[in-house]
Amino acid sequence: MKTLRYCLVAAMAALGGGAGAQTPEEVKAERARIADERGRVEARFATEEKACYAKFGVNDCLQEARTRRREVLSDLRRQEVSIN
Repeated sequence: MKTLRYCLVAAMAALGGGAGAQTPEEVKAERARIADERGRVEARFATEEKACYAKFGVNDCLQEARTRRREVLSDLRRQEVSIN
């Protein structure tokens, strides 16, 4: 699963890297998409965090949820930096 995710991210980066100059509307739309995705990631993390507190191994569960969140958010940050 992680390998597939990394391959998709690499493919998106390769395709987006040669796009050239974007119009202001495209940049605005891309920023909005990134903000929406970031909101979904935060909401999913809140749900996972709440579920972790119902489990016996709370710390391990929280650490895994934070790791998943950090991976996705770092990719979104990379995308955001690339359009700036």
